[in-house]
Amino acid sequence: MIDVIVARMKVESCGYEALDITENVRSLVKQLKLVKGSVTLYAIDRGCFVVGIEYEPNLLADLEDFMKSLGCFERRSSCIALFSKPLTIIVYGNELQLGVFRRIVFVDVSKAKGIKEVILVAEGMFEHG
Repeated sequence: MIDVIVARMKVESCGYEALDITENVRSLVKQLKLVKGSVTLYAIDRGCFVVGIEYEPNLLADLEDFMKSLGCFERRSSCIALFSKPLTIIVYGNELQLGVFRRIVFVDVSKAKGIKEVILVAEGMFEHG
């Protein structure tokens, strides 16, 4: 039987930053006991989005530099239109199927410090009991 569970994940942000949330998402998927299916992630706060990106040692700094080159911090709406799409990841065997280097990154261009939220929609077969 296919089930759907919706969860909220809180992310503490200083504003104007990118944060690797891969392990937070991995932990939540394990807690939900999603055996196989998918998770879809979406940041609901203004000026925030979630992306999947290859991991590099300077990942967050490089992403911020790229966004600056596009003028994202001056013209937020342009970048939100480009980046603000839900991110869907396959889950199999209670594990995110990200590959070796892919990471899940929460990006906040709002410049507002505080707790932000990511909605996680898990669909598939869950372990019961």
